[in-house]
Formats: sequence, C-alpha cells, structure tokens
Amino acid sequence: MKAFSTNGRTPISGWVKIKLDEVMLEKAREQRVAVGRNADEVQPVPWRLHDLRRTCATKTGNLGVAPHVIEAVLNHVSGEKAGVTGAYNISAYAPEKKAALERWAAHLAGLVSDRSANVVPLQQAAQA
Repeated sequence: MKAFSTNGRTPISGWVKIKLDEVMLEKAREQRVAVGRNADEVQPVPWRLHDLRRTCATKTGNLGVAPHVIEAVLNHVSGEKAGVTGAYNISAYAPEKKAALERWAAHLAGLVSDRSANVVPLQQAAQA
C-alpha cells in the first residue's frame, strides 16, 4: 500500500494544498459528528506542505530510523553527509530509504485503520 495515495496503489499527483485543506476539514467534521459533537466547531489549523516533511522526519526518527537515512529520504545534505564525509560517501542509501518509508507507511496505516501498526522502534527491537 502507498502511504500518500488516493487509491492505495499509486502516489498522489496533481493535487494542491487547498483541496487537501478541504478534505481534511470535511474528515474532521465527519469525525465530530460520529461522536455526537457539533461539526461547525471545527476550525482549520494553518499549516504548510513542509509540515508533512517535518512530521515524517520527526516520527521516523521516533521509529528508530537513523538521522542520515532520514536526511536521504528528505533529500537533505547536512550532518553526517556534509563536509569531507559527504564528498567521499556517495551512497544513495536506497535499501535504507525503502525500509524507512515502509516503516513510516505501516505506522500511518495503523493510525488510520482499526488495527494498530506492527511497528517497533529499532532500539526497542534490539533490546527485546
């Protein structure tokens, strides 16, 4: 399953933030009605598309993904890939990025389904 998808098979394309705002507001109002609350009390919270990158970086870190892999996923160059190391280490970390994004997708799927995701942070898995 694709984490950022409208049909579960292909990635989102051709979408704009305004449409996403409308969908998010509609879903929030539906959830309030489902629990017997007033849907009109829901007000949109200002956000930017960049917030999705920040959330992904923070939460994948919480799931045990190494900082240099998070940076590779976000296409950032700093930390371990900056300076001399970055000049000589040209790895794209493709398998690590795939694993990180699969872990993130499983976490997101658990948040939006009736089942919890089977995601354990790597530090905890090593201790188990």
